[in-house]
Amino acid sequence: MTTKVTPFRQCPRPVIGLVAGGLGAYWPQFPRLLPQLRKSAAVVSERLGQLDAEVVDAGFISDAMEAVQAVEVLRAAGCDLIIMFLTTYMTATMVVPIAQRSGAPLLLLNLQPTESMDHANFGTGEWLAYCGCCPLPEVANVLERCGIAFRSISGHLADERAWERIGRWVSAASVRKALRSGRHGLMGHLYPGMYDVSTDLTFVPAMLGGHVEVLEIDEETYRQYIGGAGLAAKLLYDRGDLNAAPLDPENLLIFATGPMAGAGMYGTSPLSVCARSPLTDIWGQASCGGDFGPELKRCGYDAVIFKGKSAEPVYLLIE
Repeated sequence: MTTKVTPFRQCPRPVIGLVAGGLGAYWPQFPRLLPQLRKSAAVVSERLGQLDAEVVDAGFISDAMEAVQAVEVLRAAGCDLIIMFLTTYMTATMVVPIAQRSGAPLLLLNLQPTESMDHANFGTGEWLAYCGCCPLPEVANVLERCGIAFRSISGHLADERAWERIGRWVSAASVRKALRSGRHGLMGHLYPGMYDVSTDLTFVPAMLGGHVEVLEIDEETYRQYIGGAGLAAKLLYDRGDLNAAPLDPENLLIFATGPMAGAGMYGTSPLSVCARSPLTDIWGQASCGGDFGPELKRCGYDAVIFKGKSAEPVYLLIE
């Protein structure tokens, strides 16, 4: 059985923290280097701003102490992804504090100014502007030893392949943010002996964040509230907001089957659709026959509850 669910709301815009940096010891030696690196950092900040995200630019850092100051800005912003732009060589001590204290996934960028250097005319200062690849092995090695997960993307500032990958990471940060604020429900019991589908409830908040609630419907409930309408009434009373207006997003819309749905007997197929009625402001119920109820039951569901309000037409597909 495969279940495909379209979201009833758009994923939230992620908060992307950006830090650019380079080794401050270079600035007195090569006066034109820092302005060029700041210019590259501005290009990265501008391109990130064109994505569907809120960008928190913590500025350009030149040493480890400035890294500590930058990470406090990122922590206060509650970033969902940290992007560290390695503009030239920089020490690992400038990266580790940000990776350790930000509490967000880390993406390292090695984007040189152009696709290639002008080797015939470049001196050391110009070459250093293309040296973002130099600290990457050192930083990667230290992050591995610190047990800090990270990813890296290399290319140049106008490399659309690199920006496509960056865009995917921003989208992933949006999904991560949605999951961390999500509510997950576990309903039903395993058939005795089915160890392979056991669920460790601590694993969900540990890996995804959010809240897990165990939803129980005991056998006595099924006996007392017989039929799709009976079960829907119980679910609406127990899990719905009884103060919600009929057309309020908090009002539940419940599709429920009866106990004999799918049994192949005459009169057992109807599906009940129930909610608080906009006509009477109390109970609203409709029923239909056909294959809907039996097929829902065969997929393992006695009821499906919809809550919330979508900004655009969506559907739930259960195969």
